Amino acid sequence: MLPALPTRFSLALLVFIAVNGISRSGVAAPCGNSGQKACPVWKKGPVCKPGLGSFRGICRSCGGHLQLACPASTPGPPCRGPLMREGRRCVRCGGAGQLPCPPLRPGRRCDTGLGKIDGRCRPCGKDGQAACPKLELGPPCERGARAVNGRCVACGGKGQRLCRIVDKGPACGAGLEANLLTGQCQEKSPGARDKTLERYKQNESAFDHRHRRLALGMVSNPPSDSQASVVDVVDSAYIGADDEARRALMMRYLAHEDVVTVTLLTGGGAAVIAGYARATGWAMKARGGPGTPFQEGNYGAYECRGVTANMFTAGLSAGLSGTVEIGEWNAGFEALEGKSHGVQAMISVVAAGWGKGAHFGRDGGASGATLINGGAAGAELSPLEYVHTWTTVADEATDCAEIDW
Repeated sequence: MLPALPTRFSLALLVFIAVNGISRSGVAAPCGNSGQKACPVWKKGPVCKPGLGSFRGICRSCGGHLQLACPASTPGPPCRGPLMREGRRCVRCGGAGQLPCPPLRPGRRCDTGLGKIDGRCRPCGKDGQAACPKLELGPPCERGARAVNGRCVACGGKGQRLCRIVDKGPACGAGLEANLLTGQCQEKSPGARDKTLERYKQNESAFDHRHRRLALGMVSNPPSDSQASVVDVVDSAYIGADDEARRALMMRYLAHEDVVTVTLLTGGGAAVIAGYARATGWAMKARGGPGTPFQEGNYGAYECRGVTANMFTAGLSAGLSGTVEIGEWNAGFEALEGKSHGVQAMISVVAAGWGKGAHFGRDGGASGATLINGGAAGAELSPLEYVHTWTTVADEATDCAEIDW
């Protein structure tokens, strides 16, 4: 005899049992574990155990590296720990070659030594590598390197570029000094500062004599009072002086037998930045040699060349901004070229002041003296300090009648 067909009630019961995981014996079918069906929504607890998500009704591992991101029905973030979602899967972030971590995630977007370059975390900041993006923490290049055209280039070493203020570390490494003319670091002359100061002390009286002669020579009719204030004389020579008066001033100095060359320089732009000064102007010498009689207006008797001087001081020098500096030298144009050592002292009150300097050539001998007129607002007395200068002299001569400032 055939079994009786199930009634409409019994069919509904079988469907209910199948959907809700209840066996014919009345015991609930296991659910929520890996590979099992997701637990029904009415059941207490998550549909899948922690670390699992429901995919097409089956619980599977999710949220781990290279695993599917957990669905929205799974409590917590779609990816666990230091992972982020890329497409449908979870991947590590912040490492070399990986995607940058999300901005809202605590910590760096890329690990230390890496930066977001072309959408991925890539090495940056070391010599020869790309400069780290500006949005990364810290400077674009590590200590001892600077950014040049988007890449890090070693700096601060012998023969290398100077490290800048914005870079990490000093301009030059230990035992090196900055050559502002070439923009590179070079070996520091052993004891150059001490030797220069000692040479100045030995020649101090001679330099004082030259400084006074410089001051009194700035006016065509120097005061009869031999004790006249040097500051007053220097100031009076520059107030209202035009190019013609300054050219005549330079020629007047060349009448002295121990003066071979005369320079007149003016500071340009930002003349003082952390112990750096730049001045440009002219150098003049008599074609007849030292002691040539003063020949005002006879410019053909003199030779003139353009001069640029870059000075690096041991500290911030007061009173160098916007200055005019005249100097007398016992050497020709060729001796002015290159590096020299010296000392200077400045005094400046409000926006006016003056200073004096002593300079020694490459052979260590006394080569020149300068007087500086000008100042920087608020500057104060600057003690005697060591300076070294890199000077360039134009190869081509210029008609002395045409030079101006």
